Amino acid sequence: MPPTLSGDNILTNTSPAIDAGDNGTISLTDRDLVGNLRRFNGRIVDMGAYEFQGTRVGTIVISVMSGDWESNSTWDIGRSPLAGDSVIINNNHNVTILNSGITKNIEIRTNAKIINRTATSKLQIGI
Repeated sequence: MPPTLSGDNILTNTSPAIDAGDNGTISLTDRDLVGNLRRFNGRIVDMGAYEFQGTRVGTIVISVMSGDWESNSTWDIGRSPLAGDSVIINNNHNVTILNSGITKNIEIRTNAKIINRTATSKLQIGI
């Protein structure tokens, strides 16, 4: 089916596009197609033409193996955690943060670890 200009592309509270954009591509005064500031509450810009204006409802994301935080294959849902998600690092898994990660909260189970690859690697919790 060819693309059209009709339809609703406004994000819902469960969209993985929320806080998944690149703040380096916008200014603090940029606005979306309906006039909302692109960084709602000063956070990470959303992907797409619209900035979600509410609270994201996350999901539980569980590690299925040791691996990199940013790798989709590390997680049971096939994507890395986003703001609003609750993360569980499963038993005996080591999850390495190469650059940055984000989560609402985290549970680290028996013999599991989070490893920062570099001095600038960071994990934001509570977002």
